[in-house]
Amino acid sequence: MEQLTPKEWAEGQLKRAPSFGIGVGVVTLFLIISAFIEYSAALSRAELEPMVADIMEEAPPKLEEIKKEIDPDEPELKEMEDVPEVDDANAVPVDAPLDDVTLDIAFTEDATSDVSEPTDPFPMTNQMAVIGTSPGTGGFRGTLGARSPGGKRSAAGKFGMPGGTNTAILWGLRWLKNAQEPDGSWNPLRWPGGSNAVRPGPGVSGLALLAFLGYGCTDRHSSGPLGEFAGTVRKAVEYLVQHQTAEGKFPEFTISGGQKVPPAAEQQMYGQGICTMALAEACAMGIGRYGYGTSGVNNERLKQAAQAGMAYIVSQQGPGGGFGYWGARNDCSVTAFQIQAIKAARTAGLQVSQAAIDKTENYLRRSLMPDGSSPYRVPPTDGSGWGWIHQDGQRLAMNAEVAHAWSWHRCSVSMTAAMLTGRLFMGHKPTSPECTGQVKWLVDKDYWRVGNRAKDLYSIYYLCLSMFQMGGKYWDKWNEAFNQPLRRKQVKKGHMKGSWPFKDTAWGSAGGRVYTTAMACLCLEVYFRYMPSYR
Repeated sequence: MEQLTPKEWAEGQLKRAPSFGIGVGVVTLFLIISAFIEYSAALSRAELEPMVADIMEEAPPKLEEIKKEIDPDEPELKEMEDVPEVDDANAVPVDAPLDDVTLDIAFTEDATSDVSEPTDPFPMTNQMAVIGTSPGTGGFRGTLGARSPGGKRSAAGKFGMPGGTNTAILWGLRWLKNAQEPDGSWNPLRWPGGSNAVRPGPGVSGLALLAFLGYGCTDRHSSGPLGEFAGTVRKAVEYLVQHQTAEGKFPEFTISGGQKVPPAAEQQMYGQGICTMALAEACAMGIGRYGYGTSGVNNERLKQAAQAGMAYIVSQQGPGGGFGYWGARNDCSVTAFQIQAIKAARTAGLQVSQAAIDKTENYLRRSLMPDGSSPYRVPPTDGSGWGWIHQDGQRLAMNAEVAHAWSWHRCSVSMTAAMLTGRLFMGHKPTSPECTGQVKWLVDKDYWRVGNRAKDLYSIYYLCLSMFQMGGKYWDKWNEAFNQPLRRKQVKKGHMKGSWPFKDTAWGSAGGRVYTTAMACLCLEVYFRYMPSYR
């Protein structure tokens, strides 16, 4: 056998198995690359290890050295002192269950949702506005935003609504529902105020409707606490629209021997402002959006009625911006309701002329006395200043109209609160000199005592609106003063359960139990009826 050299043997193997050579080459190449990587890694470790060693060898500073670095002027923290217990029967403990504070409100919607859905009771429209601004913004999430179930929950906690308030409102609304006439109106003579001076015209019906609207009731709820009032709201709206004249007027009347009799003319404008305000709010809340009833009252028809009511108000406004019982004059009480109607109309996106706004502002200026108060009737626009007759630079006497105003009501808490409400609703800031001046006068007169007595619902109503809009310490003081005394007077049992008595109540003899119950509900709804303008 021929002896082969190693070289000859290797060449023979390669010829016989080419794949073997290829494999060897690949393995060789892999070994070369691996060696290069290992060599590079070794270099990296050699460079980095000294740095790592230096870091690890550095010992942490001692606590004493750190203390020396602290600023010696830094104040020391003292141990927390025990908080003294609050001796207040009305105080709500911080660990109280939510039921004791706000959960007497029954909610049918997600309280955390602000998304407008097809079932939203107040769908957004491009005509809704925030009180104090021009039309076009806000709406359900603006001025009226807290009337939704979720909004009421939030407002109850935020503005300190005591537990039991919602229950009182529901009781009141249920009594009003049962007291409603088949035609949708309310007749105070059935629930008398003690005399035939009770006026059963549209005004008191508009006031009752406002109590339902203030709670967020519409015509579309089918379940929950709001659903039981849907028919009440629908009938009340239909009644007001059907009893409005072609010129937009809501005529008042009395009843004598079962017959409607036109009353003294001076009652006209009170009802006009109240009814127009109610229809404007109903329009802004989307009532009648889907149409209902045989009267053809849908949201568009409702808007027309509210606009006509507003047009009639503007037509009756005096040159000085004020209103009287039957038209143009200078009565703060009557004018205050027209201002609320104007703001409700703007909230609904209705037309209110700039001239009417300017005249209203002029009236507010004229109603402000030098000490911050407001009288029942302001001086006429006859150039006699504050009503004093001057001769040769000497102040002699007051003219007859102003003398009458001062001799009757003069400057009162109710009129000052009404005009302060008007300023805030017209967009005046709570920090403006006019507003702070008026609230200072009210503070000096111990305004909160009116709430403690719980007798003058008219004054309580305007103090609720104005103090809520002022906010801060003024609202806190008022909230503490009025809520419990007012709820305490509510009838708790019997067939009058839920109503407020008219006896021993200011103006109860004129409006009867319907008036007192509607006004009390509106006062207790202050926490969510209108969003505060200072936000």
